[in-house]
Amino acid sequence: MGSINGQNITLKFLREKFGVNPDESEPCLYNQDWYLKEDFMDLTLEDRWYLIKKDVFEESRAVMPGDLTLQGLNFPPAILCGYSFFAYYYARNEYIWWHDFVWCCDTDHNGDRIYVGKYHDIDGVNKNGFSIHRHLALRPCYGSVNYIG
Repeated sequence: MGSINGQNITLKFLREKFGVNPDESEPCLYNQDWYLKEDFMDLTLEDRWYLIKKDVFEESRAVMPGDLTLQGLNFPPAILCGYSFFAYYYARNEYIWWHDFVWCCDTDHNGDRIYVGKYHDIDGVNKNGFSIHRHLALRPCYGSVNYIG
């Protein structure tokens, strides 16, 4: 599982192979580029068995990730989620995490938590694609200004 024809399976590899344009091919990744230089995009999986739940725990909805880890939940790596998403599609011809995001153990260079999934936007605003996002943590660079209008 760690490589195909000598090439490591990473999120960058999945993006390259499946593309980012649902008008050309599905399944694909949601088109963003902020993450291309992030370390977690180059992580790969070890050649071993993995077990990952395909359904989101209902009691975990709208709960901050820090609170969920305190409850003992073990977040999967983003590459495992990405690989599982595409493998499940090709094995079952179904999408997992169609409308749901899944917290991951990875963080970006700022320490912001990565979450993935939600292939389809129920409101129809965004195009289809396996999404990779980051949950921005509040830091001193966030502040407010006053506006009178």
